[in-house]
Amino acid sequence: MEVIALEVLRAIGRLFIHPLTYIFILAAFLLHIKRVKIERRDFHTRAVDVISGVLSPVPKGLLAALIVSTIVILAGIQLPFAIAPLFTLIWLIQFAFRNAAFYSVTITGAVAILITPFLPNGGTDIAIVDAWLAQLAAMDLAHLTYFVVLLFVTEVFLLLIDGATSPSPRIVKSRRGKMVGQQVAQRIWFLPVLLLFPVGDIANAGYWPALAIGTSITFGLVLFPFVLGIQVPISSELPKAGVKTLARRQLLIAVLVIATAALSVVSSIFLFATAAILLVGRLFTYVQFARRESQHTSIFNTREQGLVIVGIIPHSIADKSNLEVGDIVLKANGAPVATQRELYEALQLNSAFVKLEILGTDGQIRFAQSSVHQGAHYQLGCLFVPDDEAGNLSLRGLRSSVVVHKDRTELSTGTTTQPEPLESTSQNDVTTEHQNSPADKSQQVAEEAEAATTLEEPTSNTALETDSSVAKEENQSDNERIEANEETLLIEGSDSDTKLLEDTKPEPKRIEEVSSADSESNSTQEESAPAEDSQKEEAKPEADSNKQKDAHEKGLPYGQAAGLSSFYEEFKKGKSD
Repeated sequence: MEVIALEVLRAIGRLFIHPLTYIFILAAFLLHIKRVKIERRDFHTRAVDVISGVLSPVPKGLLAALIVSTIVILAGIQLPFAIAPLFTLIWLIQFAFRNAAFYSVTITGAVAILITPFLPNGGTDIAIVDAWLAQLAAMDLAHLTYFVVLLFVTEVFLLLIDGATSPSPRIVKSRRGKMVGQQVAQRIWFLPVLLLFPVGDIANAGYWPALAIGTSITFGLVLFPFVLGIQVPISSELPKAGVKTLARRQLLIAVLVIATAALSVVSSIFLFATAAILLVGRLFTYVQFARRESQHTSIFNTREQGLVIVGIIPHSIADKSNLEVGDIVLKANGAPVATQRELYEALQLNSAFVKLEILGTDGQIRFAQSSVHQGAHYQLGCLFVPDDEAGNLSLRGLRSSVVVHKDRTELSTGTTTQPEPLESTSQNDVTTEHQNSPADKSQQVAEEAEAATTLEEPTSNTALETDSSVAKEENQSDNERIEANEETLLIEGSDSDTKLLEDTKPEPKRIEEVSSADSESNSTQEESAPAEDSQKEEAKPEADSNKQKDAHEKGLPYGQAAGLSSFYEEFKKGKSD
């Protein structure tokens, strides 16, 4: 048991020193990087990230490798170590196709069986190469044939079990030039298979079946890296149905190659027949299936009612709501949808919750509802066929499309959205907005005085007479003071301020009814005003403006009737008391 355990550890170490192990991993990464680029080009997002695409087939591949290794050990299938360089050279040629279907080592094994008899036995004058060719010439092709058939049968079962998992959505042009959806079943399974080779410390116990290890007395174990793959476009049916159709056809070929391999006991010619049938039959099924898909109408196309789901982003709202590829979204939040723009507008009706009406692939209508969290995909994780030939739009492009469509609709119907009327503002608000204008400030002071006089009515005729007499006595002194201020401000005022105030010179406002005595006094003064005063006012517009500015700065009323200033001062004094 210690010897076997040691050989198993050596086998694991030999796996990591083989170059094909790293070449297969690199090929898987490159293939899924290309897949992500195509998905971003078609949908502005990726359906599956690179790491998930590489690692998701690993569990199924390891399980298949365990089953194959068990069969190989029990059957005693032995392969020489010289098969590793041959497989590496052939597979590097397959790698140039950049297609997972051509990465399968079933093609590599079939080609190796067909070309091995034609390889020379040596004569290259290179010792290493001559030794390698000699080992290949001494290899039992029956062991290699049985092993390749076993790998092909394993590939067929992997197709049935895991072939339709995580297909890649694409947007392609149909024969009529329309944009349609397509699913690409793309999987790569990595199989580290435990093989027997005639170098090691394990002795032949003599209990091997007919396929014994030949003349070797001892043998060893090695974990040899193999890879199986599938890549096929599917558009006329759902991915699961398409992969099963392909798997059934390859299963017929598997049965045929098993029969021909069994006949190799009779004649070795059936070994080459088995390899030829496997190689041609596998290639024929893929080509014929792809041709059939190109001739049939795609089920992922635009419709008058509803949106067909081409792909679903894992762990999104659509995935959690059990939506599937091929489902048709009829309504979103109660609004019918036929384009991605309509779906986006319907989702904005309720940004925190969504309810979808779905027509399933079984023809039954069902409802799916879910809460919408911040950062969720703007289409809930669903990928659709583009609305027009320009292709799918990103989130920003879809928003712009909604705005443009709304504007075009308004222009075509002749209806425009009228702006809301501004709310009326009071005179005080207007004054506040233009508080830098001296003319408006003086007008505000006058209006406040008018409002104050209208609110406070005299309670007796005696008070009115007293106010009138006081106003008459102060009239002359006010006029003299105003004239003095005019001369002072005319000298000291700046040119810029004078020009500004000249443009905004207000008309003096008259207090209409303070009392009957004031009205008579004011009217008498207006009639008896000399013509010289009017000429002086016309000759000195700058002095008027400076007078207005000075009155504003000193807090004096301006633009009021003569004699009213004393009344206003007395009114403020009485109000404060």
